Amino acid sequence: MVRKMLDEHQDVAQPGDFELDDIVLLREANGFAQQWVGSMTREILAEERVLRNKWGDLLN
Repeated sequence: MVRKMLDEHQDVAQPGDFELDDIVLLREANGFAQQWVGSMTREILAEERVLRNKWGDLLN
C-alpha cells in the first residue's frame, strides 16, 4: 500500500507533497510498525530471560 502511494505520488507537482489521507495512512502504518517492533522486542527479551534462568550457570 505504501509502495502504491509512493508510485502514484510521482504525478504531483512538487516532490514530497502528500495528500492529507496519505499522511494519515503513513502515520498509522508507522504506528503499527512501532507497536510490532516493541512487541517483538519484549517477546525476544522474555525468551532470553527464560533461557538465562534455565541455563545461566552454563552460559556464564
